[in-house]
Amino acid sequence: IQHVVVLCMENRSFDHMFGLFDHNPELDGLANYMNTTNAANIRDPNSRAVRVSRGSPYIAPVNPEHDVAYVTEQIFGTRRVRKPYPDPAPMNGFIQDNLLATKGNLETAGHVMQAFTPEQLPVLEQLAREYAVVDRWFSSVPGPTQPNRSFMHSGTAHGEVDNHLWHMRMGYPQKTIYQALSEVKKDWKIYYHDGPSAALFRWMRSPKNLLKLKSFTKNFAEDCREGKLPAYTFIDPQFFDRKKVLGMFGKNTYANDDHPPHDIRRGQDLIKDVYEAVRSSPQWESTLLIITYDEHGGYYDHVPPPSRGVPNPDGIAGDGINYDRLGVRVPTLMISPWIKKGTVFHSPPEWVKPTPTSQYEHSSIPATLHKLFGTNRFLTSRDRWAATLESMWSELSAPRKDTPVELNNAP
Repeated sequence: IQHVVVLCMENRSFDHMFGLFDHNPELDGLANYMNTTNAANIRDPNSRAVRVSRGSPYIAPVNPEHDVAYVTEQIFGTRRVRKPYPDPAPMNGFIQDNLLATKGNLETAGHVMQAFTPEQLPVLEQLAREYAVVDRWFSSVPGPTQPNRSFMHSGTAHGEVDNHLWHMRMGYPQKTIYQALSEVKKDWKIYYHDGPSAALFRWMRSPKNLLKLKSFTKNFAEDCREGKLPAYTFIDPQFFDRKKVLGMFGKNTYANDDHPPHDIRRGQDLIKDVYEAVRSSPQWESTLLIITYDEHGGYYDHVPPPSRGVPNPDGIAGDGINYDRLGVRVPTLMISPWIKKGTVFHSPPEWVKPTPTSQYEHSSIPATLHKLFGTNRFLTSRDRWAATLESMWSELSAPRKDTPVELNNAP
């Protein structure tokens, strides 16, 4: 593997997206958990409860809560937890917590217990059949977008616990994987729609670095076709709907990041576009494409996130969290002609675990780039701890020739 491409989508849990995929019985989804319920009030044995169910609307009725306090309640059933954390966590507070977001409307809150059917997600389901699902990939923080994307870019959130506007405006000070790659003369690019998340780091704001931030719609497919993929590519989706200026200039474009309540079919379109562009590249046979989600967005998942052995990255604590437990499991695909068709990867094998407790999480990306491209050092204690990905492309002796050039269309 000489090229790594990451597309990071938004705010969906593994069970919500992949839990009903049935192409491989090894996948740890909802097959044995369809009778699972979450109660409206955990402390009331007579409380109404909501069961896991098949099918979910493409446009969510609500944006579920997903800041640290809310996610803590979803995982543990209470917002007040301290070490040693309950292990395993009960994963029983999703309805109780989301009744707040829905102002007590149990029917709307129940949306977080729904799972898409494979037929609703033809693009993702085809990729899962053709390549590999990772059913033990966790978000780095039990919290929202920016801290989790920061771990992907830098192996730490540097004390950030929410999407804090002032901090984003000032710029995050920590070292990123882009800086580490530049130090060893390895190229990188970031493709974005309406805003590159990595531009929130101070180092990225120099004129030289800003030149490496490219428009996805104008540049990505062409760069793939012409064999211009760098060592590392990061893709941000479109985060916001954009209307014509004054109703006359430009054109309407719509969010395709899968963040509720955005239409998930537009996310399928983006994933299809990214895959088909990478597949068309002369660099295809030396490329790994990773599709993941920054965090679970408040949606139910049955697998308790690990906390044992999870290191704080840099000694900096955030408000209400010491970054010593992982967030909820998120949908993650590994795509390469070096990966066997229909594979499910679970917890990492021992030989890619720096410690006995190491897991796959967002810091696995900078950790793997460090190993692949020989950066001078790890960014933090967290990416030093995270499991790396090379076992995933080590099973085949030659790249597959049967991979699809085009994918199914979104519904």
